[in-house]
Amino acid sequence: MLSIAERQFLTAFENNFSRYKKKRIALYGIGEKTKLLLKHIHDYNIVGLMDKDTVGSVIYGHNVLSYDEAIANVELIIIVANMSVIDTIYQRIAFLCQHGIDILYINGEVPAPNNVTIDNDYWNRTLEELKLAIDNHAVISFDLFDTLIMRKVLMPANIFDLIERELAERFNIHMNFKGSRIEAEKYCFANIDQHFTMEQVYSRLQETLHLTDELTDQIKAMEYELELKYCTPRHALTECYNYAVSKKKKICITTDMYWTSDAIEKLLRMHEITGYENLFISCELKMSKASGTIWEYLKEIYAEKNILHIGDNQQSDIDIPRKYDISTFEVKSAYDLMSMSALNSLLVKARSIDDSVMLGQFATRFINSPFALNKNKGGFVIDNAFNLGYLSFGPLVLGYILWLIRMVQKKEINKLLFFARDGFILEKIYRKLVYQYGLKVPQGIYFLISRRAASISALKTKEEIEFIVKTLCKAKKLKINQLLFQAFGVSAKPDDLTAEKFYYDLSEEEFIDYILKNYQDRILSNACQERIHYLNYINSLNINKTDKIGVVNFVSRGVTQFFLEKIINKELIGYYFAAEYGVENILGPEQRFYSFYPNMVSPFSGDTNFTAKYLFGEVVFSSPDEQFIKFNEKNEPIFDSGISERELSLIQKCHQGIEQYIDDIMEMDKNLLQRTFNIEMIDEFYGMFSNRNYDCADEIKKMFVLYDYYNPVIQNLF
Repeated sequence: MLSIAERQFLTAFENNFSRYKKKRIALYGIGEKTKLLLKHIHDYNIVGLMDKDTVGSVIYGHNVLSYDEAIANVELIIIVANMSVIDTIYQRIAFLCQHGIDILYINGEVPAPNNVTIDNDYWNRTLEELKLAIDNHAVISFDLFDTLIMRKVLMPANIFDLIERELAERFNIHMNFKGSRIEAEKYCFANIDQHFTMEQVYSRLQETLHLTDELTDQIKAMEYELELKYCTPRHALTECYNYAVSKKKKICITTDMYWTSDAIEKLLRMHEITGYENLFISCELKMSKASGTIWEYLKEIYAEKNILHIGDNQQSDIDIPRKYDISTFEVKSAYDLMSMSALNSLLVKARSIDDSVMLGQFATRFINSPFALNKNKGGFVIDNAFNLGYLSFGPLVLGYILWLIRMVQKKEINKLLFFARDGFILEKIYRKLVYQYGLKVPQGIYFLISRRAASISALKTKEEIEFIVKTLCKAKKLKINQLLFQAFGVSAKPDDLTAEKFYYDLSEEEFIDYILKNYQDRILSNACQERIHYLNYINSLNINKTDKIGVVNFVSRGVTQFFLEKIINKELIGYYFAAEYGVENILGPEQRFYSFYPNMVSPFSGDTNFTAKYLFGEVVFSSPDEQFIKFNEKNEPIFDSGISERELSLIQKCHQGIEQYIDDIMEMDKNLLQRTFNIEMIDEFYGMFSNRNYDCADEIKKMFVLYDYYNPVIQNLF
């Protein structure tokens, strides 16, 4: 009988490939999904299989083709593999396209070429070119906002969103402040003074919102405080500013702004921007850059001197001053850099002020410089493991942990077990937030467990042996003697010739009959010993029968949770990043698990970046120890020997990047626990390390080496 996951997979395959039935097809891959397809898609013209390690073999009754055989006989190759590794497989066989062979991913998509460059003359600009322009001019004028200073939010008006939120949280005042604030500016410009001041804006706001004098002053002070809090220097520009100072240039700051000089001078002092000769502010001079009057004034002040203005606005900072014989140098704002580059996909995901803060945090760190994307012509490169953790995994962990805290509070969980090894960094972040905010939440415990340790310790009957075979034994390339040891902890008998065969040489039914006949007693005896030792460990954690226990896992079908439930004879509640299809078959229809990603996932379909590339997360969410195997008779944990190729130092740097991201967000937002970030935004960040519009340094690519205990073949995901 087919499981839900198997039916879903076969239906998706039919939807994706039914129009290719008459083509001569090779399936790339010899795993369980290929076996399932061959058993059920009889009306397709399957002429062979492909796999780099078993060329020349006969598997599932089909020849494993060489490249030459494929060129001679195949019209279409369908890559039947986990979405996390299909790009790597495609790169390996892409040359076959030159021989008239089409290649498709298992989700029906056509592999697309990389697209990391976007044509734009701006990408030719350099910091050195700007310094040379400074050398060639006597007077240097700097724009202020989005030039010398940027805000840690997506758009300037997001500051008004933050005020609106603070009014609700601090004063329980609910109003459309942002809309009213913007309308007040428009009114002042049209009816009072085109060079309006902050005082005039708030006078209008007080009138329209019917505010008291005291509340008006409070909100006005709040706006200024938030502006100061969310402003940060653009370091490449302040470097140029200081360069101009060192060259004894006459420097002025020229801005269209409703703040008075006292307020702006405080901001400049905060960021050590000093040494300017003049501060030209539109609301005080009653002139503006946009109208051109302020440029006329500059020409009078600095008569017969050549002037260079540096700014971000195409009209008021570049085009208009040129009409007054003022040289200009354009430096794009962080928002404009995102809009015109490979990063533009991030912008459309912003749904809320929380998302805007998340984007602002990204921009502050990664595109602070107006030249940040120029080297790669608008392409974005993740150049080290720390930045990978900060950029792609920081938002994911933040979103998940905030969700987890809300969920366990709602369900009144007593203890929260963070399953090894996925939970190593997650428990650390959970503990950090609990301490920072003094939360009354379940105790978090980093819990030594693995599918291997739990499944063997839970074994008591021959039916459970059969269940393990059907649930965990999917690695067809293993020899049977290896599989016996991997899955059941027993060695093959010395005279057992069958144990030298490959697992794929037997059907599942034949293997179950063989193992029950020859090894049942040894398997159950070993399981009993392992269970005694494992229960000693569990009891040492003071886990009581009365505790309501939650478990944290990354992506799961519920297998490890299921076996642990059998060991301790207690139902648990799982909290996963995502649940795989088939989880109901393991845990049953009751609500014994919840997922941060709302839709169940299949490793063979990729409707989100996370779904398609979650195996990369399996590498990052790891620990210094290798996979836990069991406890010995001394109650000491035994770990797998692991793989020499694993770049543990890079994983640790990635974890440091995740922690730094959480620290930075907590520093910026004291009410972080009340925030909800759009999962589409989080997913876009997660996909950046593998998205074709971006690129990863070779250092990062070599980190993504995957080793599955039940399928001990090293996989390079890139």
